[in-house]
Amino acid sequence: MLRRFSTLLLALSATLCVDAQGKDFGMDYSLEATKKLGSRMDFSIEGEARTQDNTRQIERWTLGGTFGVKLYDTRKFSLKASAGWKYMWKYNLTERNAKYDDDDSTYKGYNKVLASWRHRHRTSVALSASYKPNKRWTFQLKETFQYTHSAEDSTMTYRYRLKTVNGAETLYLKDTRSKVYSPNDKMVLRSKLTVSYNIRHLPLEPFASVDYGC
Repeated sequence: MLRRFSTLLLALSATLCVDAQGKDFGMDYSLEATKKLGSRMDFSIEGEARTQDNTRQIERWTLGGTFGVKLYDTRKFSLKASAGWKYMWKYNLTERNAKYDDDDSTYKGYNKVLASWRHRHRTSVALSASYKPNKRWTFQLKETFQYTHSAEDSTMTYRYRLKTVNGAETLYLKDTRSKVYSPNDKMVLRSKLTVSYNIRHLPLEPFASVDYGC
């Protein structure tokens, strides 16, 4: 039994995520299991949970698999290609959008869009190159092409408007409407540069990375 699972590797990670405006933060938890398939190939399964709203609410669940193969491998340089697929459940928080009159821009109420789950499929192909000039430093550049399909989903919108009752303005529910998220497709090319350092006699390996997508 021990020999059978000797090449199964588990990796657990947690990352702090902060939005660009600094108004919200969350945690990104991931668990990955990798099984070597010979000396050059491997298959991995990954699960991810990402939080939002200052960690009070789940933002996204992800489950997927990746197949990788080493194209070139020496002591200092290696080249690897991979292809993967992910299924994602993304949670959209409740939105409150203020509405103003088109003529004089006076406030006339708001629309409340209820929270909902959206479903996505993502396929990707990647090519990564790693360079180890010595036993401590590792430099890796990874180029990934991603294709994401968002399925059609729907939720409800409550429209609240102002009206005058006995000389005082009050909000009332004007109507409810179905809000439909149309299916859409998105293609992205991502570049990620990672630098890591292996500390002698310690199980820690600190790293820094830069990720850019276009």
